[in-house]
Amino acid sequence: MHPSEPLLTSVDVASAISFWPLVSDVITESPLDVIAPSRSVFLNDLINPTSIEPSLGRATCLTYFANRPDPSNATQCLVGTNTGWLALIDIETGQLVNKIPPASEALDQDQDPFNQTAIQDSNTITFPASGWGPRGIHALTVYQTFSLAISGHEDRRIRFYDVARQGGSNSACVGTTVTHLDAVTCLTVDPHDLYVLTGSHDSSIRLWDLETRTCVQEITCHRVKNNESVHAVAMHPTLPFSASGGADAICKVYTSQ
Repeated sequence: MHPSEPLLTSVDVASAISFWPLVSDVITESPLDVIAPSRSVFLNDLINPTSIEPSLGRATCLTYFANRPDPSNATQCLVGTNTGWLALIDIETGQLVNKIPPASEALDQDQDPFNQTAIQDSNTITFPASGWGPRGIHALTVYQTFSLAISGHEDRRIRFYDVARQGGSNSACVGTTVTHLDAVTCLTVDPHDLYVLTGSHDSSIRLWDLETRTCVQEITCHRVKNNESVHAVAMHPTLPFSASGGADAICKVYTSQ
């Protein structure tokens, strides 16, 4: 959803970003009649990877910046793909503002606070999951006051991106943290930009201090079903509540009080 306008945005397996106005002048005979999106933008038309870059893949997630290009004119959305590409798109013009290729750091066990190599869990998915690149992006969230985005990846990491920087992933990616024992499937930032809440197929949600990038709380909250676990997390904009939804068909609500 757009942060201030009645506009729904979706991505699909054809890498189309479609914009659906929730207030429409179109009169239909039935509420079940199909309404076409007001605009569709295809990532394949905006990004053409070179021969030495990973393939573009398919779009998997998106989020809006509430402050880009400025708070009174939020017209830029960020799209992630299953191979790790990020595309910053202006929704008014349909043009590409910035593109960021997948992060290029080595996939090793350095700086792994959870020592995953010593843990064997038969419930976790194969790394990477079928159809996903090791740096594929499952989820995106953004800071409320800065042009910084946080992405949740197939390789168990979250990455911090300054989307205003040009020059590729090495300059735009300003931080990487291993956060879970399995793919990071969802995440959200609290309204004060102090914490990020992450969820994973390892059955846990974890709360992270954004300044120190350390885990301050962990809750094992959902059962694994069909090799999946936590699918969504959310934080209330004004009250001390958060929630998670999982593959076990359960939604749980938590309070910090």
